[in-house]
Amino acid sequence: MPRRKIGADLKEALCKLYEAGDISADTIEKHGIMSRATFFRNLKMYKTGASLEQRYSTGRKTNADKLKQQERQQLDALQPAHLSHLELVLLLDDVDKSAQASTALRKKRRGKEAAGGYRKKEASKVSNIDDPTHDPTPAGEDSASESDVDVDERSSLANQQALDRMVRAARSFISTSNGGSSADIDSLANPDDSHYSHSNRGGLFVVRCRGDNESRDGDASIVAAAALRSLIWTPEIYQALGRSYANRSIDKICNLAQLHVDPAWRRKGIGRWLVRVAELKASKLGFSQLYTQCDTDKIELLSFWRATGLNEFTRLNHVARLEKAIFSAAAASSSPRLAHSLSVTARMERGDQEPSSRSNSKKRRIDTTDLRDGYQPDSNPRPDIPQGFQIDPHIPLDPSLSLSSPSRTSVQAAAAATVGALNDVAFPASSKPAYPALPAALGVDPSTFSAQLDS
Repeated sequence: MPRRKIGADLKEALCKLYEAGDISADTIEKHGIMSRATFFRNLKMYKTGASLEQRYSTGRKTNADKLKQQERQQLDALQPAHLSHLELVLLLDDVDKSAQASTALRKKRRGKEAAGGYRKKEASKVSNIDDPTHDPTPAGEDSASESDVDVDERSSLANQQALDRMVRAARSFISTSNGGSSADIDSLANPDDSHYSHSNRGGLFVVRCRGDNESRDGDASIVAAAALRSLIWTPEIYQALGRSYANRSIDKICNLAQLHVDPAWRRKGIGRWLVRVAELKASKLGFSQLYTQCDTDKIELLSFWRATGLNEFTRLNHVARLEKAIFSAAAASSSPRLAHSLSVTARMERGDQEPSSRSNSKKRRIDTTDLRDGYQPDSNPRPDIPQGFQIDPHIPLDPSLSLSSPSRTSVQAAAAATVGALNDVAFPASSKPAYPALPAALGVDPSTFSAQLDS
């Protein structure tokens, strides 16, 4: 069937007519409006409250879906190879919120259409009994297709319930790690008003073992959690920093408020992994600075933050304040030098050897090879002069002259010989004037020449 553009109003009208029993899917396909599969896909989206615009109905990915897929790929690229048995889960995303809204809208719409739609469908069935051309088979096929739609709805509802259990498990895990609850942790009970929801420019990540998604006890499967939010939620911190942050916008600062790893899973690189994940998520949310703080008595925790690239810039009331600049992926791709520096930093954080050390080791290997072959280096090596301070060699007037630095007398002699050769060419011996020849440049004393003219 040729593809045609159908407006959202027509799709909604067809869905309403189908639910009222005034039209069947076979009739829609017979008249070439759309295929059965396309209609039932639109019907499913109509029931869930999703938009019926062309970009959704054709099954094509929207820009938001492509950005989500790209972010997922970037997050997967940050995962170390030795932690492949673990899974990173992003909670309180906008997808969860839209699913909840779709569920509520679906229930509300079903409640409104339960009375009128059912009566119209029964009336149409009674009127079709007397019709000899009536075939009950399409109705059965339509009901079977609707049952598939209901199965998909039940699966999405089950996934939403699993995510809700995971949020409660993350809240319990963070509270246990902190030794108590706080306002930001209590906000997880209401995802819409949570400090760490995507709609409020936040993020909540949990790390769990792969294959534990069907476990009812979600708290037991969580091995680490990281939560980041905007510094707007804690203006007292911004005010306490004083002049250190006076010239910075508070909505550009991301606060890495929670980062906890189960004691049995520590010293495996999970903490560094979550810090890189938090940096990527903060850059996606439009932040330019990553901020965190910890007590000065926790020496190991301070060492961990410094190892991940955060710099301590001040201490207030026995609390160390640390920060790190965040570069967006778009800025890194537009600047090759910045991208190279970021890649070097990532390699150093993973423990790889620095490029300068590799070049030095290569130089040492070359020197060892030269000594083995009998090459003796100069006992008085020339000092290394920067390229910008090297002086260009002398450019001679004649190709026959040497490139070495000439003395004053050699310059005068060369100039005199050049002028003499020019005089021989211009004035042959038969036509030379009676007055003395012209003096050579830089080779005759001016006082002597004036005395000769006077005589």
